Amino acid sequence: MKLYTAPKTTTLEDGSIKINVQAITPEYIENHIKNIEAVEKMDIEEVIRVVRGSKNPNEANNSLVSRFNITHQVADFILNMELSEVSEYVGNKVFCEAEIERWNALREIIQ
Repeated sequence: MKLYTAPKTTTLEDGSIKINVQAITPEYIENHIKNIEAVEKMDIEEVIRVVRGSKNPNEANNSLVSRFNITHQVADFILNMELSEVSEYVGNKVFCEAEIERWNALREIIQ
């Protein structure tokens, strides 16, 4: 069985649209779980302050990496979410544990 993420669209400067679809593999799930585990321990107010204080996404990524001692992958995970999603994950142990259980269940289905 092959599963894919919902398509994400980005409008480029020239007006064209870029569509990304990610296959959900056991490796993808493992990386996603690692991202959740990393953000679960962070302070939401500090994350927001760092992101808002950055001039662009690249600077925000680098600032998150240096401030929280996380990988660029985890910083991308944060920056690719809507603020409402970030607030669900960051510092919310109960929510993160439930999400990890959900992703582990999905891994069992696709293996």
